[in-house]
Amino acid sequence: MSMPRHRPDIVAVDPELPEDVRQHLRYLRPRPRWGEKRPPEPPKGLLGRIFLFRGKRLRHVVYRRYVTGDDLNEATWHLAQRAEAAKGSIINNPVMYSGLIPHAERLRSELASDLWMFASRAAEWSRMDNIRRQLGKQDHQGLLPTAAFEASDQALEQERAALERLVTGFEDQATQLRAVNDRYKAWLTLQELAGHQDDFRNLLAADAADEHLAEAWGAHYSSAVELAQLLDRELRRAVD
Repeated sequence: MSMPRHRPDIVAVDPELPEDVRQHLRYLRPRPRWGEKRPPEPPKGLLGRIFLFRGKRLRHVVYRRYVTGDDLNEATWHLAQRAEAAKGSIINNPVMYSGLIPHAERLRSELASDLWMFASRAAEWSRMDNIRRQLGKQDHQGLLPTAAFEASDQALEQERAALERLVTGFEDQATQLRAVNDRYKAWLTLQELAGHQDDFRNLLAADAADEHLAEAWGAHYSSAVELAQLLDRELRRAVD
């Protein structure tokens, strides 16, 4: 799968990060990358409150508390896209706001926490996978034994499989909620149908009236035909 040219600036943010810090994070430039070392903490006290140090303090606070698209490699970016699609399906599902799911608020909170766990683990996996690839490229002569990377490769594969299971879990949850929403829409349709019962009864009454009117007109037509036939016979007798 080829990587898209544009990736979202921020894929996920630690839900425990205060809202005001999250707002400042949107405008922070440059931001520390996941694979970089933690920025040093600026001096506290008066100097720490000076504008010059505010950005540095913020970079120190938000370090590894968010994941950007550039923190993911091709494999984890694909998983992140699937996770984001599942999240959108769940969050935007009408049944989540219907009041029929008593734990909807808790579900949304847990989803945010689980997505952050996935994103942070995906960023760390990408970092370690990139390190593994770079180390492998350094062995130009092929002198390292095959077993040298077995443990690291196994750890990477196990974690990749775990990330895949997490995303599949999000997708399964979205599928289940879509099924619930389909039933919810059917229930709403029944409620709406019930609300128009009087209107449908009026239609039936109108249909019955139309049928009675047709029968009446049919009876009038038959009487007219019979009268015409009677007059025709009387006319013939008079002529004869």
